[in-house]
Amino acid sequence: MTHDAFISFSSKDREAAEKICHGLETRGISCWMSSRNVLPGADFAGSIVAAVEASRVMVLVFSANANNSDEMKKELVLASGHKLPVLPVRIENFLPTWAQLTGHQFIDLFDDWDSNLEKLAEQITRLINPGQKPSEQPALPKPETPLPDPGMSAGPALAGGKRSELPRKQGRWQWAVMGLMLVGLALRLFAGHLREAADSQVQAEQEEAKQTEAAEERRFETEAAEAKLAAAGQAASPTSSEATNPTMVVIPAGIFIMGASNVQQQHPHSVSIRSFAMGKYDVTRGEYSAFVRETGYSSAENGCAVEGTLQAWAIWQYPGFSQTDRDPVVCIKWQDAQAYISWLNGKTGAFYRLPSEAEWEYAARAGTTSEFWWGDDEAGASDHAWYEDNSGYHTHPVGGKPANSFGLYDMVGNVWQWTADCYVIGSSGAPSDGSAAVGNNSCDRVFRGGSWLSHPWGLRSPHRASDTANFRSNDLGFRLARTLP
Repeated sequence: MTHDAFISFSSKDREAAEKICHGLETRGISCWMSSRNVLPGADFAGSIVAAVEASRVMVLVFSANANNSDEMKKELVLASGHKLPVLPVRIENFLPTWAQLTGHQFIDLFDDWDSNLEKLAEQITRLINPGQKPSEQPALPKPETPLPDPGMSAGPALAGGKRSELPRKQGRWQWAVMGLMLVGLALRLFAGHLREAADSQVQAEQEEAKQTEAAEERRFETEAAEAKLAAAGQAASPTSSEATNPTMVVIPAGIFIMGASNVQQQHPHSVSIRSFAMGKYDVTRGEYSAFVRETGYSSAENGCAVEGTLQAWAIWQYPGFSQTDRDPVVCIKWQDAQAYISWLNGKTGAFYRLPSEAEWEYAARAGTTSEFWWGDDEAGASDHAWYEDNSGYHTHPVGGKPANSFGLYDMVGNVWQWTADCYVIGSSGAPSDGSAAVGNNSCDRVFRGGSWLSHPWGLRSPHRASDTANFRSNDLGFRLARTLP
C-alpha cells in the first residue's frame, strides 16, 4: 500500500508526530507512522524498510530528542537510498548537528503551528503531484489603467506645444522607489547570509561543547569503572593470567516462567534451572585482547555491522568508536566467542561456556516477573541500562549501571550477548531443563539483552534476537557461564 508521507520521529516526540499526521490527513495527505502502522508481532525493522519504499515523501520531525535518535538517522539513510524527498520540520527551536541535514530548509512548526502545517501540506502536495503546471494557478487581475512610461512624459500638450512636466517628475519618483526596493532586497539578502553564518557558528560551538562534554563524561565513567574493578582485584589492562580468572557469580537453582505473551515467537513456559555461575560482567575488550595476544587468533572473515550496515573496515579493535580495556568487546561472532572459551578452558581446566538462553533469562530476571528486571516502568531504563537515549551511540565501561538482584551488571543494554542456543520458534522445541536448544551447525544463534543502540522495549527480560553464527555487530559481545561441580 502506497502512502503519501512517511513520518520519521523520536519515540519521545510521538504526540507531536501524531498531531502532524492528523493535520496532514485532514488535508487529504495519507501518513505512515511506526507507532500505529507496525502490527503486533511484525518485524519492526522490515516494516520500516517496506514503509519507506512505499512512501512518496519523508517528513522528518526534528527536536533535541530527534538529534540523538539513531533510528531516525537510519530512516534518513533509507530515504536517501530510495531517492525519497525529505521535508524536515522543527517542533522546537533546536539546531540539528546531523551532517545529512546540511543545506535543508526547515519548516518551523513551533513558530506558528497552523499556518506552517499548511505550508508543509502544500509542499507535500507539490512533491507528490509534480504534473501540476503554474498555468493552472489563477491569473492575477490586470490593472484597469496602464502605468505610465517612467521615462517619457504622457501628459497633455500645453499651449505652444509644450508638455506638462508632472508626469516626468512622477517617472523620476518611480525610478527612485524601484532603486530603494532593490537596495532593500540586497540588505535582506545580506542579513540572511549573516543569519546563516551565525547559525553555523552556533551549531559548530554546540557540537564542540557536546563532544567535550561526552569526552569528559566518558573519562569519568572509565575512571569510576576502573576504580571499582581495581577494588575487586582486577587491573586496568588484563594480562593473560588475569583474563583467565574472570569474576563469576553463583546463580541459585530455581523454576521460572520463561518468555511472555507479548514477545514475538516465544510463549510462556516453565523451565527448571540448576545452579550455575554467570559472569559478573560482559567479557571486556582487555580480556579478549589478552587471548588474541597469546594465541595470535584471527578470524578468516573481515567486517562488522556498524549500526546495522556491514563495514569491511570494522573489527573488534576498531568498531567505529573508541573503547577502553574495560568496555565490553564487540564485533564478535559466535565462533569467536567459542574460540575464546576454548582457550580459557585450556588455561584453567574449568568448564566455561556460553549460557543457555533459559539460563540467561533466569539470571537477567533475578527472581522478578516484570517486563524489566527493575519493574514494569520503561522510564526506569535510563537509571539501569545503556541504550539508545543515553548511550551517546557507543559502549560504556562495564559496571557503570546498577547490578540486578543476583549481582550481575549490564545484563541488559550496553551490548547484546550471545547464548549457546539455536533459535527455536515458540516454546514447543525449547528444553524445560534449562539446557540449550541444539541443532545443526548452520542454525541461527540467539543473542539477548539489547544494547546501546536499542529502544527501551529491547531491554525487556524476555526480549530475544538471532542471526547466523557468522554475524558480527558493533553492539554484540558475550558473557561467560560456568558449570558448577
